[in-house]
Amino acid sequence: MITRKKLASPLTLFMLVAALLSVPSAVRAQFESGACCAPDGTCSVTLSFLCILGIYQGDGTSCTPGLCLGACCQANGTCAQTGSLSCTILGGEFHGLRSSCAGRDCDGACCGPDGACFITGPSGCASSNGIFNGFPSVCADVRCRGACCFGKKECTETGQVGCAEIPGEYQGGGSTCEFDCPSPMPTAFTYQGQLKEGGVPFNGTVAMLASLWAKPVAGDFVAGLVFDSINVENGLFTIELDFGVPAFNTNARWLEIEVCPHAQAAGLCELLNPRQPLTPAPYALQTRGLFVDASQRVGVGTKNPDSRVHAVAHLDYGGTGVHGYSNAYDGNGVIGKADGPNVPYGVWGISPNGYAGYFDGSVHIQGNLTKLSGSFRIDHPLDPENKYLSHSFVESPDMMNVYNGNVTLDGNGEVWVELPAYFEALNSDFRYQLSAIGSPGPNLFVAAEIAQSRFKIAGWPGRRSPGRLRASATILMPADTASKSRRTKRARNAASI
Repeated sequence: MITRKKLASPLTLFMLVAALLSVPSAVRAQFESGACCAPDGTCSVTLSFLCILGIYQGDGTSCTPGLCLGACCQANGTCAQTGSLSCTILGGEFHGLRSSCAGRDCDGACCGPDGACFITGPSGCASSNGIFNGFPSVCADVRCRGACCFGKKECTETGQVGCAEIPGEYQGGGSTCEFDCPSPMPTAFTYQGQLKEGGVPFNGTVAMLASLWAKPVAGDFVAGLVFDSINVENGLFTIELDFGVPAFNTNARWLEIEVCPHAQAAGLCELLNPRQPLTPAPYALQTRGLFVDASQRVGVGTKNPDSRVHAVAHLDYGGTGVHGYSNAYDGNGVIGKADGPNVPYGVWGISPNGYAGYFDGSVHIQGNLTKLSGSFRIDHPLDPENKYLSHSFVESPDMMNVYNGNVTLDGNGEVWVELPAYFEALNSDFRYQLSAIGSPGPNLFVAAEIAQSRFKIAGWPGRRSPGRLRASATILMPADTASKSRRTKRARNAASI
């Protein structure tokens, strides 16, 4: 029979404690207090039966530094001194109270550059240029090797880091060259012809010379092939021609065939006239402007691609190399992703004479933003159609615009401070900060608030020698009232990736 213990209510516990305090000390000594370690790692001294959710450390114990903490091996392989509950929240493994991270290894499976797996910590894995799979992973559950496709049709099975060093395209852990490296499209094509002798279909074996030319007559020689033995039946023959990718650069080509009695009879060959133009298939018509080199790099508008896809926009075809657009729900116009080792870039924009990136709309960064300097540009409040106003960044926990400067009070202890003409068109809800420079100015105050882009400082009446008191003035506006700049209809060219 299963029974459940009924926990005392807070009122019952209060009455019990009150009762204990009222009994003689000899009796109360039976209920000694001690350190209680809570699950979050905090410590408090209490009665043993009140340490319900924690771990009681014994009668007479006190809370000492680190008493309720222990080593927690986290999923990323690092060790932290924390409480048991905090360790559980972090997804780690708690090694008990008062256990130490010193000398403790939070090891896991590390995939080396060559795909070999070994057990080590994150620092040891990084020094081996490997990929750490987290604590407490084991090699039996990790697939470190996979197919790496490179070159025209080559493949090797290695690790992700090793594949990047080749360089190649890693197909994922557990992939194989047999099934996961795609075979390239062959470059050979079939040519069929008819051969007659004296008007009668020829039967027998002949040698042939096939050559590719840039013009139907004369012109530049492009490539050639020799066939030692071609079987001809009833005048029909079939040969497979493979001039390679470089022979075709989107310009027209003509095929020339010479027939010889045998391979050693070059001087007895007969030329078949005229040269035959190589006409594109209907689908191939859609590839005009595309060029694929021997390494399967695709060029759009260029015959010298330097990446997997290289697009060039010429002046006579418009100024956008790649245009991404999507009207799907939650769609993306362009996605850039790079998850290789070292420091890869998902999107890399370069523009020596303009903007490497131009965003016409809101921008969200899920991560750190690193910059060498900072400024922002808005429409000029007084002439938004034709001018910009540039501001610099000021690091502050509050978002606001800041204007400051130093002025010298006149002989009457006063001075008017002139502000930019656009000031009131851009800002509102002004705040003032005044400081005396050179000598005390306890009565320094704003005598006239901002109006018509100026305000007045006073506070040293009775002085008749100007220049003896200088003041520093700072005007601040909260961000919610310092953003009156509006979007205009000015046409702006958006930078394209």
